Amino acid sequence: MSKLETYKVFFSIEEAESAKEILAEEKIPSRIERLNSNSLPLFTDIGPDQYILMINKDLFSQADLLLTDFEPEALLSIGIFQDFSNEELFEIIEFPDQWEKSDPLIAQHLLKERGETISDQQILDYYNNRIETLKKPREGKLGYYFAGYSFSLIGLFITQGVGLVSALIYMFGLGIGINYYLNKKKLPNDEKVYDYNLTTRRIGLSILIFNFVCIVLSFRLIL
Repeated sequence: MSKLETYKVFFSIEEAESAKEILAEEKIPSRIERLNSNSLPLFTDIGPDQYILMINKDLFSQADLLLTDFEPEALLSIGIFQDFSNEELFEIIEFPDQWEKSDPLIAQHLLKERGETISDQQILDYYNNRIETLKKPREGKLGYYFAGYSFSLIGLFITQGVGLVSALIYMFGLGIGINYYLNKKKLPNDEKVYDYNLTTRRIGLSILIFNFVCIVLSFRLIL
């Protein structure tokens, strides 16, 4: 029998068996392998086990025609990954947050199929390095700093006679301050960290305070 390669991935054994039967009717040899999510322990939310349908690569096009009407919602075609280089597959495992949850598992399977091995320690190192990279806070932009203070002053100066416009302008200033001071991002390990560095957060807080001071002054001018 010619070498069988990964053709499609299914999320239930019943769908995989049904596709296998359709191919068997046309004398296309195939094999089903269970893709166990436990083989990639760090990504525990990948979901249920998946089932690999393997056939000869030269028969992919013929199989596509036979399975044209067999497209259950849970069917995941991985033809695009077949064209990925080994380096690109390693990148999927290294940057799992940029892909679908099941993609790192599929990448690991294809690498193994090509004779490449990746240990649990390598996966752990990739994962920890990615977490540390994503943890690094960003720095705010000077233009937004200026805008945050400017909106406050503009809102204060146009308070009389145009209260609604003034309120909208204050909202822009407050939005910038809140974003810089309070915004958090969620990491792949579900940890939440502040999106911006300490300097930016302090500026965000000062923008908030400055906006509130201007709002109080606006009310005093109105009254």
